[in-house]
Amino acid sequence: MFTIQILVLWSDTDLEQIQHVADFLTSKGIRSEGPYLRRGKGKSNDAYNLAVSVDGGALAVLKGMLPFVDKKWSQVRAAIDYLEDRITGDEFIDRINVAVEQKKMRAPRPPFLPKGSSIPYSRSEGSRKAAAYVASKQRFKLRFRFDENQIEQIRNDVLINKKPIGEVAKSYGISYTSVVRLVTGKR
Repeated sequence: MFTIQILVLWSDTDLEQIQHVADFLTSKGIRSEGPYLRRGKGKSNDAYNLAVSVDGGALAVLKGMLPFVDKKWSQVRAAIDYLEDRITGDEFIDRINVAVEQKKMRAPRPPFLPKGSSIPYSRSEGSRKAAAYVASKQRFKLRFRFDENQIEQIRNDVLINKKPIGEVAKSYGISYTSVVRLVTGKR
C-alpha cells in the first residue's frame, strides 16, 4: 500500500436532508457522489449516503468544515494534514487510532489497515511510488507496436486464412488477447 484513500461521507435517513447537502456542495463547485441508498438490517436502518472523493474536492470540504466541527475535529485535521503532505500515512493512522481509543470515533470496518502494513509515505510520495509500481507491472500491455500493414496481416491470418488465434499469437510473439484486440480493433 502506498496511499490512503480519503472520502468525506454524510449519512442520514432523510433523503431531503442529504439532497440539501448535495445541493450546497454543488453550489460551491464540489462534485459529490450520491445521494444513494445504503440498505441496513431492516428498513429502519436504511440511510442515504453522500460522498466526496479527493478528486471531487474532499480537501476543500474538509478545510471548509474544520472551523465548525466539534466531535471529529482531530480526524478532520489529520485528513487535511495527510492530503497536504504534512504527515505520512502511518501518522494519519496513528491519529485515527487515538480518536478510536478516546471513543470519538468507531473503529472503521473492515479493519482500517491490515496488520503488519505500513504506509511510511506522504500522500504525494505514495502516489508517485504507486504510479512507478503500476508502470513496472505493465507486462500485460502490448509490448510491440505494429504498423498498419502488420495489423492487417494479423487480421487476414485470423479472418481470411482462418488460422487459429493461438497459432497467430504464437507466430507474432503476443498473447491470445492481444490478437483478439488487434482483430476487433480494440487496441
